Amino acid sequence: RNDAEGETRYFGRKIDEVFRKGGELRLSSNSFLGSGYNRTFTFHEGVEFPGQNRWNWWLGSERFRLIRGGLEGSVGETVIFGEVAKGHDRSYSLWSDWRFSNQFDASLNLNAAVVERDDDTRYADIVIPRLRLGYQVTKELALRWIIQLRSSRRYDATGAITERRKNLVLDVLGTYYVRPGTVVYLGYGSLREGGAWEDMTVSNNNLFVKLSYLWQM
Repeated sequence: RNDAEGETRYFGRKIDEVFRKGGELRLSSNSFLGSGYNRTFTFHEGVEFPGQNRWNWWLGSERFRLIRGGLEGSVGETVIFGEVAKGHDRSYSLWSDWRFSNQFDASLNLNAAVVERDDDTRYADIVIPRLRLGYQVTKELALRWIIQLRSSRRYDATGAITERRKNLVLDVLGTYYVRPGTVVYLGYGSLREGGAWEDMTVSNNNLFVKLSYLWQM
């Protein structure tokens, strides 16, 4: 808050604070690379976690029309909120966009992360691949299909797996443009969950129809 003299005053306990620095280099070939540094303070469950250092980097290229892609990475210190303890992690992200024609395009993303305790025993890991396909059937009709898998594991202090979770999401959407301002949507979504492939069951199914109409006065 600001006092009568306009100076900033802090009331209550600080729960988080982040300092960031970074830079990016753009190349003439429509490619790029960069890096950054974060320093974070966190207060959680009565415990302070100051001076969490993190380094980030990324690179990519948008030079070609057929495929564009990049890679990102991050490594540093973190807070394991489930155990109210200090830890460290590393994460990676790979992305790519494909344009096979004026009608057909796709994108593929892969995210992965590993979290370890301060004594280097593994706490958790996660992998999330995601695929999106799009097809413009006609000028009015477009189809989109998305499938995403989320696979995670949790470990105890001895390194034994205590939990396995898998989520599989499937989304299909059809869009029909009747005229400017009027659009009809027809979609289907499904969620499967389980600890292993053979245990996965459907926990959610949705089918919907939506009409979007622009009313002009």
